[in-house]
Amino acid sequence: MGPMTHTTDYRALQTMGWPWAGAPELPAWQALFDQHPQARPGRVIEQHRTGYVVADAPDAAIRTESPAEWQRPRFPSHERAAVGDWVLLEGIRIVALLPRRTAIKRGAAGEHYHQQVIAANIDTVFIVCGLDADFNPRRIERYLLLVGGGGAQPVVVLTKADQTEYSDDALAVLEELAAQDIPLLAINGKDPASAAALLPWLGAGRTVVLVGSSGAGKSTLTNTLLGEERMKTADVRVNDSR
Repeated sequence: MGPMTHTTDYRALQTMGWPWAGAPELPAWQALFDQHPQARPGRVIEQHRTGYVVADAPDAAIRTESPAEWQRPRFPSHERAAVGDWVLLEGIRIVALLPRRTAIKRGAAGEHYHQQVIAANIDTVFIVCGLDADFNPRRIERYLLLVGGGGAQPVVVLTKADQTEYSDDALAVLEELAAQDIPLLAINGKDPASAAALLPWLGAGRTVVLVGSSGAGKSTLTNTLLGEERMKTADVRVNDSR
């Protein structure tokens, strides 16, 4: 009869960001389940020119076939699935796109009248900026504009708090963010105890993305939060922060 009685293991899907039962979007999703009673939900984890990779369980990765209309040249890009979207699958075929709750968008290249969705159903965006010579408040503002209006909550994360004496100065520069109620944390991304300050945003059923320039500490922080070396990292040269 729909998502709540489907044979899918929804508790496992919650570890992938599936919203809790009773979330406001579920009635709209229920209608699509009713139209496709044989389908199962999955989450888009990769988007390629020719199709998608979808996970219907933790650690699963299924190469799927997208609906024919998505491949038409004039089909609006924001109506196709993006990374983070939930879709319904029959076998390896995507049969429906579940309405997204939030989206991070940017202007589509060469087209002025619509925006491209670069990530969907995101609860929180960690805007990661290093407190070394790479520190750049204007860049943080650009990321805030990217996130703004899409429904996700921005959290500014200043990494490498162990490497600088300017942490307090940096926080002062960003006081205006605090005035907008945007959370602001200075942490050492290599230290699990320090990174634990981010745990309130990392509960079951919640999805976080990390944005920031190369070298800001995104991969190091991801590895620390996961407790394993999932992402490749590189040391940053001290003299010029490259």
